[in-house]
Amino acid sequence: MSYAFYLLSGIAVLSALNVVVRRNPVHATLWLVACFVALAGVYAALGAEFLAAVQVFVYAGAIVVLFLFVVMLVGQRPDEKTFGGQAPVGALLALGAAGLLAAAAAAADLRALNVLRASRMRTLGEILLGPHALAFEVASLLLITALVAAVVVSRSED
Repeated sequence: MSYAFYLLSGIAVLSALNVVVRRNPVHATLWLVACFVALAGVYAALGAEFLAAVQVFVYAGAIVVLFLFVVMLVGQRPDEKTFGGQAPVGALLALGAAGLLAAAAAAADLRALNVLRASRMRTLGEILLGPHALAFEVASLLLITALVAAVVVSRSED
């Protein structure tokens, strides 16, 4: 396994922790972008370039923009508490889950993950996007229009 895999995995874990501990929801969302980009790098290091591109386009692009719109529309102030005293329980559960994942990763054969080759991924990309590229573009245009309309409708009259 290459050093890039381990480096990007560490970045993904650290940025995911920052998503959880940041009090400002906008900052947490930006850390989520960093986590998604690091995961895309992990996919690329494993030889799954198509999954890396989908990770960036769908999650780091579309889903995070949706999260930012929701955060901006809700208007939660950074000083408001959102956990209500449940943070220690959540931290213990997160540490337990991290321990289970670390044990599973240590026992797994990571070479078996690299089963997708570039030629297969290229063929899959051509099948998915080739004849339907116009439909994807129209859908993205409709989603952007709906998001702009939601912002205009939800604006206050101040």
